[in-house]
Amino acid sequence: MSPYPLHTLLELRERAEEEAELALAQALRVLTEAEARRCALEAELARRRDGREAQVLAHLAQVLASGAEARALALMGTHVERLKDAESALEGTLRQQEGAVTAAQEALAQARARLAEAARELKVLQKHREAWAQARRAAREGREEQAQEEVASALFLSRQRK
Repeated sequence: MSPYPLHTLLELRERAEEEAELALAQALRVLTEAEARRCALEAELARRRDGREAQVLAHLAQVLASGAEARALALMGTHVERLKDAESALEGTLRQQEGAVTAAQEALAQARARLAEAARELKVLQKHREAWAQARRAAREGREEQAQEEVASALFLSRQRK
């Protein structure tokens, strides 16, 4: 039996599907890492806000208990402002990470679509190969049956002549 005429194309489709599967796995890994980073940033932001609030409450309790100077209150205000600035910077980083998560989600959706397309193309070619093989088998069986009939006819005719 001769080889499938579209064998090279079939191999290309199989490789394309494998590459699409790898791309999907990579996109999923990137999304997972981006979401983990976002969660870590959210937790860090919450920790810093809670820490700032705790520091302010502790300082106010100290001021009320000991009657601190105005200079100490001003320094605490400056410190609180620096903490708020750091939180704002972290919020900016968090927004960037949320953008990265969105981009990773879009990349994952595209990778899934490419995998679905590659799988569909491969399936079409595999069905074609099966139909081709079935047609070849049917043609071979027809030729064999015809050859058997010719042999049977020849035997019959040779017996009739005797």
